[in-house]
Amino acid sequence: MSLNIGNASQLIEKFGYWPDFCDARLEKLSLDLQSQSILISLDHIDKDKKLMSKIDLEFNDVGAIELQDLLDENILDKLSINQIDAEKYEIRMQACYGINGCFNCGSVEVKGVY
Repeated sequence: MSLNIGNASQLIEKFGYWPDFCDARLEKLSLDLQSQSILISLDHIDKDKKLMSKIDLEFNDVGAIELQDLLDENILDKLSINQIDAEKYEIRMQACYGINGCFNCGSVEVKGVY
């Protein structure tokens, strides 16, 4: 994992790698306009390792938000984090079902792995 993600080690310690969040259920998506941040909570399962965890990710300094198809149940096919430059990331949410789209942010942090 070559990206500079705060507290990434919490997630890597749990799963042994940085997951792509295939089949993760989006439990919460919160946009804070004052702090310009997005917090997402995911339920992720690694079927091969038989590990399950709730993961909270925070994206700060967000902009260029293009999200669509938010439903009452949202399952990701993939959550991609691509570093554009030293201070900018592109986040892509690809859906199996429900929400999909992208946004940019200035930093990414793992807020919790439960």
